Amino acid sequence: MKQFAELVVKVADLVEAEGRSLLQTVRGESRSAREYVATMGVALACLITGTCVLIGGCALIGVAAFLWIAQYWGSAAAAGVCGAGFLLLGGIGVWIFQARAKA
Repeated sequence: MKQFAELVVKVADLVEAEGRSLLQTVRGESRSAREYVATMGVALACLITGTCVLIGGCALIGVAAFLWIAQYWGSAAAAGVCGAGFLLLGGIGVWIFQARAKA
């Protein structure tokens, strides 16, 4: 009976030690997960801001190109040339993305 009681006490000590180890591991992992989520949040905010600024810059370049071409060829031709130029740039961007996504 004494050996059985000692076995139960040792098993209880082992469970307690494993529980403490698990708790420390979970705390460490949650800390690293919070740091990762914070880093990704900042990166996502920078990506969204950069995309908005890039779109605005492209729009301004498009307006400037339209106004410059419209002086020489008229509004309809300027709209066609600017539209074709932006379609070409967009197609090149998609093509580069597709080529890199496969690699």
